[in-house]
Amino acid sequence: MGKAITYKRTRRAENDVTRYGASSMQGCRDEMEATWKSHVHLLDCEPTLFFGVYDGHGGAEVASYCSRKFHEELKKDPSYVLNLPGALKNVYSSIDEKLQESDEWRRDLAYSPGNKNLIRWLWTDVCGANWLPKEGSTACVAVIRGNRIYVANVGDSRCVLSRNGQAIDLSMDHKPNYRHERKRIEKAGGLVRMDDIPKKVMADMKLGIHRIEGILHISRSIGDFQFKQDPTLSRQDQMVTCCPDICDGCHDKSAGG
Repeated sequence: MGKAITYKRTRRAENDVTRYGASSMQGCRDEMEATWKSHVHLLDCEPTLFFGVYDGHGGAEVASYCSRKFHEELKKDPSYVLNLPGALKNVYSSIDEKLQESDEWRRDLAYSPGNKNLIRWLWTDVCGANWLPKEGSTACVAVIRGNRIYVANVGDSRCVLSRNGQAIDLSMDHKPNYRHERKRIEKAGGLVRMDDIPKKVMADMKLGIHRIEGILHISRSIGDFQFKQDPTLSRQDQMVTCCPDICDGCHDKSAGG
């Protein structure tokens, strides 16, 4: 464990009908891997609010890319105006596809001012692209248009609505041991197992973290391409999928169970 970090990022903004605040703080890790993005006016003809939380693992690069590109890709999608849930699904797939097609985004981030990972990227130039680390990110996005909330999610970053003091989950965590997720993982040839550490036995109940191939603790993400390499499977059927669950106006319309 590293030293406790107190770096905190906070923002407040509002429009005619909505006021919001957002904050993030780095914990004991050496690098901040989570980020968020907010836009109060995403569409001029009908005010639309956008909020996104991206929690990286294996590095902050994928989360940073998502925070810069997701809302831009959403605005450009042909379904954005008339079919927002469809547009959200399209963007998850397109972001994942663009990350997989080229490493240029990695280099753009690596050579940005103040990047702590510059040395490892210089080393990558010498050793070749196969040395690149395997990273990914959750992506939990909430879009408010009129009086409806649309939430799309992959991973375990959670969206919760507070109504009259009651907490209402608007997204579902994607964990490898959940029945629908395990079924897809095993069908794709993957194995779900619990960490040896920490593992405890308490009241005949095993406690620990379930991981895909003993590595990844979530079953859906953007990135993590080492789990998306089977050319015979669609993007939706890979061990780890980028296909989100969608909550449309607080009525769950699952994209994959």
